[in-house]
Amino acid sequence: MSRGQNSPGISRLTDAIIQTAKGAQDVAPAFDFGEITSNHELLCNSFPMAIPKSDYLICRSLSSSGGGSKVKPGDRVLIAWVGNDPVVIDIIMEASSVL
Repeated sequence: MSRGQNSPGISRLTDAIIQTAKGAQDVAPAFDFGEITSNHELLCNSFPMAIPKSDYLICRSLSSSGGGSKVKPGDRVLIAWVGNDPVVIDIIMEASSVL
């Protein structure tokens, strides 16, 4: 998912990250919360643009054996930023709904 793979979405994402980083004095967090939108984009709390599904990753543990995904629109998710790549590592939920 580097800029050299001719992906216009990731190039736009990378440019936005660079512009955001130029104005920031602190280091961006390695982890973030986000939400999966109705059209399967990733909307991060600390990033100003929705990220198309072609430009983010999802951990294999969140996919079902049938090739689908356990992640669905409206899910709140935990994101790890690995370099310029956002990776959905888990679905998060209110503790009161589980305990």
